[in-house]
Amino acid sequence: MDSVEKRLDACGKLFVEMAKANFVFAYPPHSMDWDFPHYNPDGETMKNHINYKVFITGTDIFMRAGMIDDDLPGRMSNTGKNPGYPALLETGTSKMAPRPWLTITTDEVWLDWGAILTGMESL
Repeated sequence: MDSVEKRLDACGKLFVEMAKANFVFAYPPHSMDWDFPHYNPDGETMKNHINYKVFITGTDIFMRAGMIDDDLPGRMSNTGKNPGYPALLETGTSKMAPRPWLTITTDEVWLDWGAILTGMESL
């Protein structure tokens, strides 16, 4: 694994750790508008499926984090025309304000990602 791949791997692990840690409140009740979603303690939860993957395609290398398994129930369709529950939480709907779990987590890890990617933080 080269240095960039190792650094993206560290960024992915940090994102998953922080996102899962953010699911602190159980449903019911529902989360408040613009707050982190609550999780269902009695069932299969989105929290259990948050993950990351580092991709290398030709000269490109990138990390994808969040709900990355396209086969999970509720995931966005391959066409992107049928957003699943995690996407609806992030953006909201005409009947529900957003619960921006990706945005909140990314904001929390942003400075740490910078330190990891620039080598300011040792691996």
